[in-house]
Amino acid sequence: RTVVSGIAKHYDPKEIVGAKVTILANLSPRIIMGIESHGMILMGENHDGQLSLLQPDDSITNGSLVN
Repeated sequence: RTVVSGIAKHYDPKEIVGAKVTILANLSPRIIMGIESHGMILMGENHDGQLSLLQPDDSITNGSLVN
């Protein structure tokens, strides 16, 4: 699944490759920066505008539902 996001100001791509992240996958595909995106990375934002990945622990397997 290809997911395009605008988080480059907050994360170096090397920090994210291979990491578990939470995505919203039931969104309609959108063209972002010329690439078709099939989801959205779920993140938190503090009062200073800094983003943080919402990362599941090892007990959550790929494809699990967020309720």
